Amino acid sequence: MRTGLGRYAAYASILLVIFAPGNSHAAPRQNGSGDIALIAKLYKNFAWQALGTTQDVFGKPLQQQDETVLQQYFDPTLSALIVQDRECVSRRAEVCNMDFDPLFGSQDATVTDFTIQRESAGRIAVAFTSPSSGEKAKLLFHMKQSGAAWRINDVVYQDLRGASLRKLLATKLPGNGQR
Repeated sequence: MRTGLGRYAAYASILLVIFAPGNSHAAPRQNGSGDIALIAKLYKNFAWQALGTTQDVFGKPLQQQDETVLQQYFDPTLSALIVQDRECVSRRAEVCNMDFDPLFGSQDATVTDFTIQRESAGRIAVAFTSPSSGEKAKLLFHMKQSGAAWRINDVVYQDLRGASLRKLLATKLPGNGQR
């Protein structure tokens, strides 16, 4: 477990990587547009979870955001699936389909060596190392453009055997088949 100071240092390193001038992994300065800029904004706004569960300081985590906020980052289908999973958790009082932080692919959102880079058109890679295990993780954001706006269509967790967030959230649960 990281100390409080260590968590702040990890968060500061994430922000430094995202916004450092001249850094090839930093979001381009295009008035907030572009596929890589959207991913940088997502982490800027919600990577605070790596610091702990300080909602009174930072606000609600990504999974608990209103659908209108989610649609600023995710396409309408993926936004709706995230909301449905959250509603399922409330209804069933247990984990439904997603039992991890979607920005980190784990329940322990502590990272070092954080990078964001474009792999190909519409594919943005986020990579980092888990400080507790030393394991490297890679998330591949599949992006879709609608007009001038980019939205996340899916997230593939390469260290989770290529699990797809979209497929995971669309899975019907046993019992009554509802999420």
